[in-house]
Amino acid sequence: MNKRNIVRLLLTLTVIFILNISDLVELHKNTVDFEMNLGNEFDKVFSELLFGFHRIDTGLNTAKLSQLAFLAAAPLFLGQNISADLSISGTYYFTRQNNRAVWYVKRALSLLGYSFVIAAFTCLLNTLMTEYYDVGSVPKTRVALVLLSLTFCIFTLLMLSNISGIFFGSVIGLAAAILFAAAGMLLIATPMRAASIVYNCTFRLDETYADMAVKVSVNAAYSIALFIAGLTVIKKKELSLVNAEHLF
Repeated sequence: MNKRNIVRLLLTLTVIFILNISDLVELHKNTVDFEMNLGNEFDKVFSELLFGFHRIDTGLNTAKLSQLAFLAAAPLFLGQNISADLSISGTYYFTRQNNRAVWYVKRALSLLGYSFVIAAFTCLLNTLMTEYYDVGSVPKTRVALVLLSLTFCIFTLLMLSNISGIFFGSVIGLAAAILFAAAGMLLIATPMRAASIVYNCTFRLDETYADMAVKVSVNAAYSIALFIAGLTVIKKKELSLVNAEHLF
């Protein structure tokens, strides 16, 4: 992990921290309604806090913007981890790498590691905020499943941003990730919600561990599909001749 990526990771975590603090402020403003709607159940409170979903029930117009800001944080700072090197210095990398697939796998694994750190930080803050409301012990297995699903969710957005950025530049790459995240948010209110990477990061009281495992599997499938797509692109395309940042 180089210094540049450490800074970008810290910026991502800072944004998430600020969003969580703003959530806590909103909770204090709407404590009575929040506690009446959610009762004293850890599962409910934990899930509603994730991505700031509780704001929907309070009728605040900033709800979806807060959720989208959370999902956009990682692609904003880390969404060019692969694409920037190829767009700007593709010749350097591809003429000095014995195996470009190995180079790509290392980069993808680093993004997966960043995704895990971001997800773990989010779940930690989420747990602390939930315990602040004194709703009982933390169901560690359930939180672990949310952690896995959230890791795959963030990794999917990072891979989508990077792969899109290879061909169209970092701005379009970020836009693609944000649009995909927004689509996931919209799907929650439809019969197709099981396909939403956002929906698959939360759980309900009536869900079994098997139900949650399915959610984790769906988000993992998105991650694997994008990983394979990126590997195919890296292996077969002559990317060193294209500087996508100069296409627009």
